[in-house]
Amino acid sequence: MPAADWIEQPTVETVHQCVVNETAEETLAGALSAPIAMDPLTWSLLAARGLDPRRSIEEFIRADTGMLVLKRDPTEFVGGTAAKVWLPRGGNPKLQDPAGWTTWREPGTVKAVGTLITEPLPDSELGPRCRLITETQVEAIDESAQLRFNLYWTAISPLSALIRRRWLIAIKRRVEERSARC
Repeated sequence: MPAADWIEQPTVETVHQCVVNETAEETLAGALSAPIAMDPLTWSLLAARGLDPRRSIEEFIRADTGMLVLKRDPTEFVGGTAAKVWLPRGGNPKLQDPAGWTTWREPGTVKAVGTLITEPLPDSELGPRCRLITETQVEAIDESAQLRFNLYWTAISPLSALIRRRWLIAIKRRVEERSARC
């Protein structure tokens, strides 16, 4: 998986995926421009965390999470952060560039990477298809961060998985409906 290019020894790894009846390029563009909160439940979960649910997914990743864009091409978006993610706003350091993320080793923090990837699949009778994948990997910098992150992840992982699955369903619907109108 591409997140493995960024995190060598993940503490946590999650992967969610679906098949979309559209090209890989159109699907990723549609995913990144989609609203972060596509339904009331996702809106409430993000707002409860103090995040702005009115943005697109790409705007949200860049502005609200403090993530750096590590890679962006027509079929792959990779964002990374180094932070104390268990704090209300993550205590995100203001990393300036991918090199700062790559070399990050501050004790008491984790490095995290989130990806949105589209992989072309053989065309069907409906036309082009791709697999849309969201992957998250987290690496604790030290034992203190590992302990704090484990407590945090135990509480938040079911909600994180729920949000990602809902994103995939909504993105698939949005991209396919837009494609049908063209």
